[in-house]
Amino acid sequence: TKAAFVSDDVAEQVAEAVQAEVEEIQTELQEKIVLYVTGSSVNVRAGPSTQNAVLGRVRRGDEVELVDYEDNGWAKIRVADLANEVFISGDYLSDTR
Repeated sequence: TKAAFVSDDVAEQVAEAVQAEVEEIQTELQEKIVLYVTGSSVNVRAGPSTQNAVLGRVRRGDEVELVDYEDNGWAKIRVADLANEVFISGDYLSDTR
């Protein structure tokens, strides 16, 4: 194996560049994904199926924040009026109003 030595200045520059890149990635990951409800009045549920309890309703044009998509086509979302994350069928969401 070979060892490489760098000056403290170069090491500091590299560390600063890496930190800047990490902060940029963290910012990108924290950006909200906003979607809009397309159904006139859609139930939001405690889990990703119609078998789960209805916790509320959203209406056409309502803005929701996407948290995650489930394999079965349901989306976990945040709704401004509700304290908890809820689920909605992905069929009722669009990226345009």
